[in-house]
Amino acid sequence: MAEQNDFQNWEGDKISDFIVETHHAYIRSIIPTLQKNLKEIKENHSSVVKNANEIAATFDELAKALIEHLDGEEKYLFPFVKKMLQARKDGTKIPKPGFGNLDGPLKHHVEDHDHATSLVKKIHTLCNGYSVPANANSVVATVFQEFDKFEKDLEKHIYLENEVLFDKARELEKLTVE
Repeated sequence: MAEQNDFQNWEGDKISDFIVETHHAYIRSIIPTLQKNLKEIKENHSSVVKNANEIAATFDELAKALIEHLDGEEKYLFPFVKKMLQARKDGTKIPKPGFGNLDGPLKHHVEDHDHATSLVKKIHTLCNGYSVPANANSVVATVFQEFDKFEKDLEKHIYLENEVLFDKARELEKLTVE
C-alpha cells in the first residue's frame, strides 16, 4: 500500500475522519447488499455454493461485530483522539478519562480487529479463496468479488487503525492527558 506512508504524516483527526468516511462508510453500505445476496444464494443456489449457510452465518456474525465496533469507535474513541489533538494544539491538558488510559480500549479494539480478521479468513476459506465456481451465476460471482474487495478494504482499514492511528493516540495521550 503506497498510500500508507502518507498516513504517517497525517494528524489523528484527519486519519479518523478518513477511516469513517472511507472504510466505515464502505462497510456500512456493503453489508446489507451482501446479506441480501447471501440470502438469495442460500435459497436458490446452494447446489453451486455447498456451504452457503455457513458462509452466510459467518458473515452475519462478522457484520454484527463490525457494526458494534464501528459505532464504538465513532462514538468514543475517535472523538477522544480529536479532543486530545485539540488540547495539544491549545497547549492544554485534559482530565484523565473515566476509563483510565487508552491501553484498555485500544487493546479491546485490536482484539475486535483480530476477531474480524479471523472471520474474514474463514469466509475466504469457505469461498475457496473467492474462486467463482464454473457453474455459478452472476449473483454468486458478484458476492465472491465483493468479498475479495471487502477483505482487502478491511485489511487497509485495520492497518490504519492498529499501526497508525492507535500509535498517534498513544503519543497524544502522553502529551495531553493529566
